[in-house]
Amino acid sequence: MYSRQYDRAIEEAKKGIELDPNLSTEYLVLAIAYEQKGMYDQAVDAALRTILFVNHPESIPPLKLAYQSSGITGFWQKEIEILRGYSLSLGGLDYTIATHQARLGNYELAINGLETAYRKHSYRLLYAKVDPAFDGMRSDPRFIALLQRLGLES
Repeated sequence: MYSRQYDRAIEEAKKGIELDPNLSTEYLVLAIAYEQKGMYDQAVDAALRTILFVNHPESIPPLKLAYQSSGITGFWQKEIEILRGYSLSLGGLDYTIATHQARLGNYELAINGLETAYRKHSYRLLYAKVDPAFDGMRSDPRFIALLQRLGLES
């Protein structure tokens, strides 16, 4: 997935799910790969499966409704809203919210979220260099500076 081989990522994730349907990471890979291919129905289905692994099934109906009424943009906006509600209790969600903001083209908010994740020492920042969510921000000097501070930009 991180090498942008989305068809292969989908194929491998499906194999992983066949071996063990309780692998939340495989559904996350499917969600991202499907989204990158513009296959939003499948992306949302896979993303909703990941929610079951974090024990928040109450989030599923409002996310489905948001997708049905406003498409993928509505889905990501609703997920940001839901995650913000959890962030005080769960922590570590700043990176995830930043990925969603970047998906929506809200690069200023994405940078702010990444900076917050940096201040909180989120291990998930290690994915920033290769995460497809940030492809639209690769030339942003603030994003480049963050990668440099992380030792991820050569």
